[in-house]
Amino acid sequence: MKRILQILILALSLFSAKYTKAICSFTVDKTSVCAGEVVTIQLSQPYAKYHNIIVYKGVYPMGSVATSPADYKVLLPYNPTKDNIIKITFRGSASGQQYRILLAESNSDLVPIPNVPCDGGKLITVNPSPDPELKESNNFIFCGATTPQTVSVTNGSNTIGSNTNYSIDWGDGSPLVNMASFSSTLTHTYSPGSYKITYKVTGSGSGSCNVATKTYNVLIGKAPTISISASSPTVCIPANYELPINLAETTGKNPSSTLYKVFVNGELDTIYDNTNLPSSLKYTFVKGSCGTVSKDCNSDDKFSVRIFAVNECDVTDISQCIMVLDSIHPEIGGPDTVCIDEPVQYRNIDHNSRDELCHAPAMIWTVTPNAGFVSSTPLGTLTYNNLNITFKQKGNYQIKLRVKGACNEKDTILNILVVDRVNADAAFVAPSCIPASGYIDVPILNKSYDSTSITKYVWTITPAAGVSFSSGNENSRHVTVRFTKSGNYNINLLAIGGCNSDTWNSTLVIKGKPAIDTLKIPQGCYVPYSINPKNYFNYTNGGDNNAIFDWTFTGASPSSASTENPGNITYNTPGTYPIQLKISAQCGDSTLTNFIKVNNNIKPFIGNDFGLCVFDPPIQLNANPPGGIWRGKGITDSIVGIFTPSSVPAGDYDIIYALNPNGSCPTYDTVRIKVAEIVGLTAGPEQTICKGTGYLQLVGNPLFPGGNWIGTGVVNTSVGIFNPAGLAPGFYQVGYVYKDPTGSCKDTAYKKITVFDSVHVKTPVPDLCVNQSYNFGNIVGNIFNGEWDFGDGTPHAFVSNPFHAYIRPGNFTITLYAQTIDGCMDTIKIPILVKSNPPLSFNVAPDSTCTGNNVTFTFPSSHVPASNYVWDFGIGSTQTSTPINQQYSFPPPILADTFYYVTLKADYFCGPSFFTDTVKVKASPKADFGIQNIGCTPFTPILANTSFGSPTGYVWDFGNGQTSTLQFPPSPTYINKTRRDSVFTIKLKAINSCGADSIRKNITVKGNDVHAKFFTNIPQGCEPLKVDFFNISSPGAQIIWNFGDGTSALADQVSHEYDTSGIFKVSLLAIGACGRDSFSMNINVFAKPKPNFDVLTPCVNNNAQFVNKTTNGSSYIWYFGDGDSSISTNPNPKHIYKNTGVYDVKLVTANSHPCVDSIVKQIRVSEKPTAQFNVANPKVCEQEANVFLNTSTNASNYLWYLGNGETSTDGGLTYVYPKPGLYNVTLTAVNGDCRDSVTKVAAVEIYPKPIAGFIYDFTGNGFNAPIIFTNTTANGKDYVWTFGDGDSTSGKDPSHQYNGEGPYRVTLFVKSNHDCLDTVSHVLGVDYAGQVYVPNVFAPETGLGEAAFWKPKGLSMKEYHAQIFSTYGQLLWESTALENGQPSEGWDGKLKGTILPQDVYVWKIRAIFTDGKAWDGMKDPKTGKKSVMGSVMLLR
Repeated sequence: MKRILQILILALSLFSAKYTKAICSFTVDKTSVCAGEVVTIQLSQPYAKYHNIIVYKGVYPMGSVATSPADYKVLLPYNPTKDNIIKITFRGSASGQQYRILLAESNSDLVPIPNVPCDGGKLITVNPSPDPELKESNNFIFCGATTPQTVSVTNGSNTIGSNTNYSIDWGDGSPLVNMASFSSTLTHTYSPGSYKITYKVTGSGSGSCNVATKTYNVLIGKAPTISISASSPTVCIPANYELPINLAETTGKNPSSTLYKVFVNGELDTIYDNTNLPSSLKYTFVKGSCGTVSKDCNSDDKFSVRIFAVNECDVTDISQCIMVLDSIHPEIGGPDTVCIDEPVQYRNIDHNSRDELCHAPAMIWTVTPNAGFVSSTPLGTLTYNNLNITFKQKGNYQIKLRVKGACNEKDTILNILVVDRVNADAAFVAPSCIPASGYIDVPILNKSYDSTSITKYVWTITPAAGVSFSSGNENSRHVTVRFTKSGNYNINLLAIGGCNSDTWNSTLVIKGKPAIDTLKIPQGCYVPYSINPKNYFNYTNGGDNNAIFDWTFTGASPSSASTENPGNITYNTPGTYPIQLKISAQCGDSTLTNFIKVNNNIKPFIGNDFGLCVFDPPIQLNANPPGGIWRGKGITDSIVGIFTPSSVPAGDYDIIYALNPNGSCPTYDTVRIKVAEIVGLTAGPEQTICKGTGYLQLVGNPLFPGGNWIGTGVVNTSVGIFNPAGLAPGFYQVGYVYKDPTGSCKDTAYKKITVFDSVHVKTPVPDLCVNQSYNFGNIVGNIFNGEWDFGDGTPHAFVSNPFHAYIRPGNFTITLYAQTIDGCMDTIKIPILVKSNPPLSFNVAPDSTCTGNNVTFTFPSSHVPASNYVWDFGIGSTQTSTPINQQYSFPPPILADTFYYVTLKADYFCGPSFFTDTVKVKASPKADFGIQNIGCTPFTPILANTSFGSPTGYVWDFGNGQTSTLQFPPSPTYINKTRRDSVFTIKLKAINSCGADSIRKNITVKGNDVHAKFFTNIPQGCEPLKVDFFNISSPGAQIIWNFGDGTSALADQVSHEYDTSGIFKVSLLAIGACGRDSFSMNINVFAKPKPNFDVLTPCVNNNAQFVNKTTNGSSYIWYFGDGDSSISTNPNPKHIYKNTGVYDVKLVTANSHPCVDSIVKQIRVSEKPTAQFNVANPKVCEQEANVFLNTSTNASNYLWYLGNGETSTDGGLTYVYPKPGLYNVTLTAVNGDCRDSVTKVAAVEIYPKPIAGFIYDFTGNGFNAPIIFTNTTANGKDYVWTFGDGDSTSGKDPSHQYNGEGPYRVTLFVKSNHDCLDTVSHVLGVDYAGQVYVPNVFAPETGLGEAAFWKPKGLSMKEYHAQIFSTYGQLLWESTALENGQPSEGWDGKLKGTILPQDVYVWKIRAIFTDGKAWDGMKDPKTGKKSVMGSVMLLR
């Protein structure tokens, strides 16, 4: 039995590969041959749809193409679209020859014979050898022949001059032909069949190829035959499928050279010949065919099996298409929690569910309880729709889905919770100024809906300083909030429900007296000295956004300011100066004064910035002048100036050197030391490997390439190969050593490698009996999941502890595909012996007997004794006996022969065995039959043989001269030719081997005396024809009339009217008590003529032509209705009307029977119109309208023919032609039935409109990358572009650079040579994926929009970390927030709520995108280098 794996691999894997890309390669079985020797070419799988072998003579491509049969010959049969094995032979020559075999392949139906080689080919050397070539006019093939045929061969050798001997073996047992020369024709006669001629030629040389042999196939026959038996076209999984082959129609009739090629889903599976063709092809299906592309079937969704029978004459093929269906496993897809009034859809997400047509199966949806919702999907009945439902009430619901597939029917259930949506809402009353107590309480009322659906409340108040809850807490429903500071507060309420969450927020202004506090202002040690006073004053505006600020700066420039932020002030002269701030607000004024001292001391110099590695040794720093103190992170000796890089983490460190640090005004210089380290080094994720599965490729951190691996089990340190061989199961540590490419820093990261154990056998399997169930999970250990193949052809088991019973004895091999709990896979082979009991039987003599005879039961000679026996003779009793002969007499049967079932039970090693045989006890016969005992002549009574007692023979005498020996003879027919009753006697005798019995019965047959007859008043006439019918049949009979036209009547005397012509056969049926008779005659109804006519051009003073359209008429009279006395008998007359008006025209017609009819029609005589028109704009652009001016006279209606198949009935016409071109236009003017026409050639010319189009290409994937636009317009001359950002141009193929992401609508305006216009627009966005844009300047106080924040830009990020540092290395701000893969937070320049001074700050960013790539940094425009760190200027 073949596994379905064959079908899956062929039908799925090869199918897609074959029709996408061919693998152009092949092998040959030998490269050095003698002439006539067969070279086998094997094409690689999968192979192309079409392939062709090209043979090149000499060295390709300098040689020449070889030809067949002059140089080589391909052996038949061979099909270039289905065979992947090709056999070829070469001709001989005295000097030898080289050939190169090349392969050309194609998957295109346009190139069925490809001739372009697709690889280097294979070189074949044909050694010097005689040429064994025979010529035969029919190529040894006699297709269709059924009688003996004569083969005539001649010598076709290329080496006749050096040949010394020829030998021919005809292959049919006839004598061998040997000859020194071969110059004349040889003949040989074959009977129908296939044969092989062996032709051997000996040359004059001495090499290994001096004797060359070649074989020729002879076929006297026909195309091969093959047939299969019908098989089920549809099966359900799991199912075994068998395709029987009629071997008598194949191997019994086809020549021995016939090959049978089996294709599964269009791919070659197996090749057979007459010796090994199986009687059937067997497959086991475990996967459905729905979705399969079926190459050899009329429709898809089926697996196909196709057999080609091939010989030298032809190819015959048969096929079978099988639809394999999966079982139904429904699963409901959709939410389990929904909101009221929210439409929701539930669907069956089991994609394997299919009906018998591979369509989605029918479903039945039910919802419980059956109220509180609306559904557009029918419930409780079969449907193919998803469940579309909207719940109207809260509560718990249950959705049930029943799916009916082709193979089974199954239910599934989903429980649903329906909740209401929540809406957050609250209210408060704004308070007045903070009183003297120093605080104010504000109650906030929670008005959120729906309180029963809300599960949690969260109150948030920002800023939080000076805020507390005097009543309730952050999760209470209602709260009272205490404020101790004035200011603007954001009150936020989050209501969380089971269906949704909602937020309410509002701003609460707390007003009070402004508060001012100051920090100590550090003295300035040199002049000029600048500071921003705002950085040393902390204050509030008392909740008054209109508060007035008044600054006074004595001795500084400027000396005062009236803004909240005065900016930098400068002192140019040493001294001590006051700084005063006054704030005037709604709830009061506040004033505070601070002081600053300014000195003029010397500044030291300590050199330029430099870098170190974190592991470098300590260094001494130098200063001029010396004698100061060193400060900063990493300084381990502040007097000498020792910097130790290992004492600090990697980063930039500002080291301060202070002169006179303990004095009243020390002076400073700063140097920045960059300490490098390897940040974020990891050895990658922990890994696992199972023993016995080979090597493990260690996976490290992609951000740190080029390192080395160390540790137990590492066998290749540079590549990172771990070998578990020789290691016990457990945990092992490996390390990854990485060296920073920018310095000398080196670090090692470690991770854990887990080595798992494999599956093993615990105990051997005991010998089992047939049908004995055994738990095979007991014999193996360390197994979690397993697939068991028990070796007996049964379906695999997919459990860890399977129970299995063998249904036949023998030696079997169990194959276990096992998986441990750690996921390790293994395959184990386990032998097992299965025993069975010996055969049990007994003989019965005799097996059929009459009542009272004894029956003997004996054992055959091959009987194997058992340990115990029990006999059951089928009459309700048993007996235990040793294995000796038994005798028994069975009771007599009652109604029929009786079979008694005798059963013997014998106990053996594998349990009891049973054997049952039957004994037939015959019953004595009892004759009887049933019969209708009276009837009318001719009488065929219903006869039923009711005899019992199992008769074997019958003798019937029917009393009318007929007899029979059948059990159920046909009923006889009794004829009574008299008018009196007749009696007949029927006799039956029943017979069997146990006796005989007889019975007789009488029947009565009555006579017939009914006579039918009628006459009419008229036998023929013109339609409509009324006929009277007169009945003169036997009195008292029932009369039924059939008038021959589909109607009938029940009466003695009737009349009937025929409305249509024809010959009607009228029948009368007379029915009596015991008989009936009929009588008929024909009624001939002649057709009337059907007058009709039309009139052409009925215009005044113009010949009006009358066209006669009468049918079945032969003579005519016309009356024209205008008072003219003229009457015409012309079939198609003409008549001139002198005045306009309406006239009644009458036509009278007759035929030969004669039948007459007439018709009257009114005609309108009108004045003749004159047709004329002009085109206002005969030349326009495509899609523009032409205006047609109608100047016709004396017309009431019009018909335009516009030259493109379109028409119009408008008087004046405006029309848009759909296509450009020249058009002829015709106008027909109509007045009544009079008309006139005019045609203008090339009346309209439509110019083609340009077809605007363009494509665009990004020149890079970063920010501000130019976009190149390529114009694809047809018929264009002039172009104008607008780019959607306010810019435009007029070139054909422009480029444009955008400064943002967009989207932007780009529009192209096009004009043609004829000034025709077209426009096209595309919306595009600038792709920043894979890049990060970092601003280098921002102004938090004066900047507008994005300029007020420092916020990087980027797309498609999955990880992100941005940091801002001071130049001293202090972390000021950081963010990892992403929204839709983009940074969502920006730095406002503040530290702890205060904007920092104007300065240069350092940023550092780490980003990883969704494709796994890490950001490599911003590019420095000066150096061209990239860095993940940089600087940003904060402006104030």
